Amino acid sequence: MSLPTLEEAVEEVGFEFPRTRKLECPKHEDKTPSLHLYEDSWYCFACGAHGDGIGLVAHYTNQDVRRLLAQRGSGDIQRRATRGMSKTDVSRAVVRRRRELLHWWFGEISTAYADSKEWALLRAVDLWTDVFDELTDRITGTGLWDSEEKLPPFEAEQAIDELRLLLEQALPMEQAEGVRTLDV
Repeated sequence: MSLPTLEEAVEEVGFEFPRTRKLECPKHEDKTPSLHLYEDSWYCFACGAHGDGIGLVAHYTNQDVRRLLAQRGSGDIQRRATRGMSKTDVSRAVVRRRRELLHWWFGEISTAYADSKEWALLRAVDLWTDVFDELTDRITGTGLWDSEEKLPPFEAEQAIDELRLLLEQALPMEQAEGVRTLDV
């Protein structure tokens, strides 16, 4: 499946391509359309969101651009996923995703061990903190020896996605462990 042009993207999200080249942004209330469509890109003057055709689909459907690109088989995912972003913005996005994953995981682990002994929760938190510390070292290029190379943003994103899958697979085991520790 090829990536949509801006015109195709507008139709894919359920609109006719407007003659005025303006749409209402789905991320906030608009009295007048603030999302402007250009030749091959778009920009929302109210919230600053911007991108190309696939980015517009992601924006309207509240999906991740990287996942949409992967689903559609784009061979140039890294360049397109970060197009128009400064290196600082890309790095911030990676760090934000890592932090969001960390908060999600510790919320899940706290729920799994809600009725367990305190030592069991502390063991799980300690174990998984090491995993997150290793991921942080890989993303930032720091660590025990300060000789590790910083992962490029897209590889860092992939590392975060891989860890999310690992955590989703580990969650049932941690929930079972939380139940088992009730009897100890």
